[in-house]
Amino acid sequence: MGQAVGRSFDISSNEYCLRFIGKETIVANDPFWNRFLAFNITPPMTINEQLAIESKIEPLCQELLKNNLSSGNFNSLIQCFLTKSTELLSATNSNAELFNWQLFNTIFTIRCVLKFMTEILPEEELMKHIEFKGSGNYVESFIGTLVGIIVDVPVEDSTYLIHLEALTCLLVCLSVQFHSGGRSDQSMIYRLIMRGKHVIHAPVLVKSLLTNFISQGKLPPGYGGNHGHSIVLDTNPVPPTKASSLFKIDFNLLFLTLCEKATGDAATLLLYLLLHRNQSFKSFLLRRADLDQLIVPILKTLYNAPNSNSHHIYMSLIILLIMSEDDSFNTNIHDLKLKTVDWYTERALTEISLGGLLILVILRTVQYNMLKMRDKYLHTNCLAALANMSSQFRNLHPYVSQRLISLLETLAKKYHRLIELAKTEKEREDSEVVVSVKDSADVEQDLTVLEEVLRMVLEILNSCLSTQLANNPNLIYTFLYNRHTFELFKNDVVFQDIIHNLDIIIKYFSELLHEKSREHEVDAHQVLLVIQQGARNWPKEKLTKFPDLKFKYVEEDQPEDFFIPYVWALVGQQSVLNWSNDSLSVLTSIC
Repeated sequence: MGQAVGRSFDISSNEYCLRFIGKETIVANDPFWNRFLAFNITPPMTINEQLAIESKIEPLCQELLKNNLSSGNFNSLIQCFLTKSTELLSATNSNAELFNWQLFNTIFTIRCVLKFMTEILPEEELMKHIEFKGSGNYVESFIGTLVGIIVDVPVEDSTYLIHLEALTCLLVCLSVQFHSGGRSDQSMIYRLIMRGKHVIHAPVLVKSLLTNFISQGKLPPGYGGNHGHSIVLDTNPVPPTKASSLFKIDFNLLFLTLCEKATGDAATLLLYLLLHRNQSFKSFLLRRADLDQLIVPILKTLYNAPNSNSHHIYMSLIILLIMSEDDSFNTNIHDLKLKTVDWYTERALTEISLGGLLILVILRTVQYNMLKMRDKYLHTNCLAALANMSSQFRNLHPYVSQRLISLLETLAKKYHRLIELAKTEKEREDSEVVVSVKDSADVEQDLTVLEEVLRMVLEILNSCLSTQLANNPNLIYTFLYNRHTFELFKNDVVFQDIIHNLDIIIKYFSELLHEKSREHEVDAHQVLLVIQQGARNWPKEKLTKFPDLKFKYVEEDQPEDFFIPYVWALVGQQSVLNWSNDSLSVLTSIC
């Protein structure tokens, strides 16, 4: 501050800094401010650099806090910001660079002071320091001007740092929720931002954020604000009004940028918001012939689940679930062929369809969840997506067919082990041997969950073969080769109706093969030929008709419980702002 150059300058002895934090009142139009804000600094680009700056200015902020309610100098600084913002918007090309430099310095200084104050002051006290003896609606004007910069100033190389600081300042204002221990609707600043006159800027603000995302190829730090589940583009059901949420944005550029950043948390969250809240973008996306550019990175995230956080895994799965609600998507993914998938290490995959790869990765996620996470919600989303796609499974790769039946076999073995364990527990209870209530309840719970998962897998197989039998010779081949797996279910009343259909299919093709083998020995190629020929004469009426498997993603009743801590965690990870883990714990506990 005060003509300082670089990060190594000793600001503790700078005369302008000392005057700013002192007891003397400096009015907003004092020439002092032009000298105080005439410094050069390389903005902190990492949390460590930001921490180094905060460490240097903390003693100064402490002194300012002690004197500000009598000097009002922080309020004067905010008035300078309001004035300089007006000058920026009306500046000519000849002096725009000067205004940009001074405005950035002003916002940066405000942000540093604000962050210090929000961390140690209750919101009511913070408001007093900004307003200074109720001299005006400066909080509202300050927030409105920040929004105005983001909305009205073009995003260019020369203004990018100003946009970044304006966004960061808004995040600092919103961080009062971190430190208050209260809900956002109890915050004066939140109510001002979310319910005040600034709401009419929301559509343009969203457009500005998306444009920034596209032009820079990255999200602004902590994009998502306070609620990670609300974004509106052009979905108004009524004609546009003055406060309309209609605006235009280049969906093609947005799509390409999302593809480039699809493995990141922030881009995945943005994609979820767009798919869930914006029908126009969803329709645009599902019509694209190059969907593999977006889907493959998402599948790679799921494939590397041990290296991803649970929120990112959930978001990726929900995106696939939302897409799987569309029949054209379920059809088209089997027409998109991938030559190689280098990151899939279990087996070399060549000439596999995008649909086949999607099935493989979801199956792998289910198996990973069974071993590590044991999360019923994750199972539900995985199987719901597969169920939605099942009636359009076509020309499944032999390896995909094997993995489907392998999952069924793994589940079946585990299910029957649990049944035996449950019987043992019951016998011990009957013989009055002491049995842990918790252990017995855990077995019953695991058995119930596994029963639901098993039935869903069988329904998925039934759905596929009831509608696409002729288009899946490799799956039928795998059925015949592993027919012993289905024998395990024949006497179980829970699965008998589904097994009845699958057993009819197995018997039909087994008889065809038996007849063929009477003539001569058949190899794998000839088995496939028999299956393909038999499928042409397949009597569909033999099968019992089941309801179509259709699942739709519905957001939880209180989505903020999931999204608010997630978004703030992303702010901490992807911006220079840093907050203690204790703050995040408080935030999680109040959601």
